[in-house]
Amino acid sequence: MADDTISPKRAAKKKATSVMTLKLMKSELNVEEVVNDRSLKIFNERCRTHYKPPKGQ
Repeated sequence: MADDTISPKRAAKKKATSVMTLKLMKSELNVEEVVNDRSLKIFNERCRTHYKPPKGQ
């Protein structure tokens, strides 16, 4: 084999690692979205009488 080719076994492992990393990133993004949504909801529920948003929003 030439030095620049990857064996099928190694390619499959690299693909599996990439797929797992992608799934992990998507999962973390979903968790971050849930945390942001809940934080905003709680902030609005508890602070709406004290906080007045700027007129541009």
